[in-house]
Amino acid sequence: MDKPKLKNTLKFFERLGIIKSRSMFGGFGAFCDQATFALVINDCLHI
Repeated sequence: MDKPKLKNTLKFFERLGIIKSRSMFGGFGAFCDQATFALVINDCLHI
């Protein structure tokens, strides 16, 4: 996953609070308060 794609995705969700990411399933997961709410795999966002 390229860094600009990761940064843009995290910025999109920053209104929810502190958003963290972690590498998952060949893409990355987005977390808020330790709960996974989104996955980005092959440039496709899954909520």
